[in-house]
Amino acid sequence: MIVEVVSGQSLPDVALQFCGDVDRVVEIAELNGLGVDFVAESSMELVVPDVRNAMRSRIEASGAEFCTGEVEQTTRERDNETERQQDNEYL
Repeated sequence: MIVEVVSGQSLPDVALQFCGDVDRVVEIAELNGLGVDFVAESSMELVVPDVRNAMRSRIEASGAEFCTGEVEQTTRERDNETERQQDNEYL
């Protein structure tokens, strides 16, 4: 996965931000041909491991279920209903 990092961002910070695990520093350094002590001097793109699918697999294997999408959809539906009610009050 390609991500954009900002000036002054270190690889440990990148690992934590995009992989959720500072132990991914060595892997990120190797993917980009950098030393683990690399610090971005300007905004740039780096390749980081795409851990989203691995994380999803681990969560699903544990029996847990994702609910964020459902919560967001329910919230959106509630907000839309509130807007409709407010519109009807003005009519």
